[in-house]
Amino acid sequence: MVNMNSPSVAQTITVNNLRASTTYDIEGYCISQIGTTSTLTKLSFSTLSNGGYNSKIDFMFASSLTTAQKIKASCALALLFQVNYEKASTADGYYCS
Repeated sequence: MVNMNSPSVAQTITVNNLRASTTYDIEGYCISQIGTTSTLTKLSFSTLSNGGYNSKIDFMFASSLTTAQKIKASCALALLFQVNYEKASTADGYYCS
């Protein structure tokens, strides 16, 4: 059982090659192993028009994600951002497959 009062755990999922001058909207929620659902969280950000790209997005979770959850999140972000799924990875080296 997850202690809902425990501090948040940082989990990083990286999506490479985002387009410049583009606004991205992300919505998501977490489901605990006992089926508790968190509130829907929304994030919106825009990339600059200087030809650069964002290479890292930090997400905070109440507990650590399983490897399968990390991979699913990585794949979902690659699909959302319309980038090659082979370019989406977690900070600990797991790629969308």
